[in-house]
Amino acid sequence: MDPAFLQTMTTVWQHQIYGIPMYGIVKKLKQLKPVFRLLRKRKGSMAQNVQTTAEFPTISQQLLQQYPF
Repeated sequence: MDPAFLQTMTTVWQHQIYGIPMYGIVKKLKQLKPVFRLLRKRKGSMAQNVQTTAEFPTISQQLLQQYPF
């Protein structure tokens, strides 16, 4: 996994967004969308993209537990 991706994801996930918790999750995912696109352009390997996509829910859960709303 790209270390810059993990750092960016952690930074975005630490932002405090007020409102309904689901609204906060949606806003954070929307902020990460350009990061995903840039990563996809830089990493053209399908195998790498599948691995990153498979790890995303686990990382998201860990960050959500560390930085709850």
